[in-house]
Amino acid sequence: MLDVGDDTDPALQRFIGFNGDAEAATDEVVAGSLPEDFALQVVSQVGNYGEIFDRNLASPGVERALNAQWTDGDLMYSPPFV
Repeated sequence: MLDVGDDTDPALQRFIGFNGDAEAATDEVVAGSLPEDFALQVVSQVGNYGEIFDRNLASPGVERALNAQWTDGDLMYSPPFV
């Protein structure tokens, strides 16, 4: 389980579905929309990109190469989730 409940970063709070009250991460679906904490559920259940890559591709010997993050000088870039 991700331990982000005490983090005060507003972008992270929005990402995990925290809406500022005691019922922070509700799993109610309203009118067919995604639950507020859908991103937290996905990352908790599947992992982030690096974890998915390592679990499925690193063991057969596939290198991330240009598929590594742009901060490492490669091509993978994800715009901020706001």
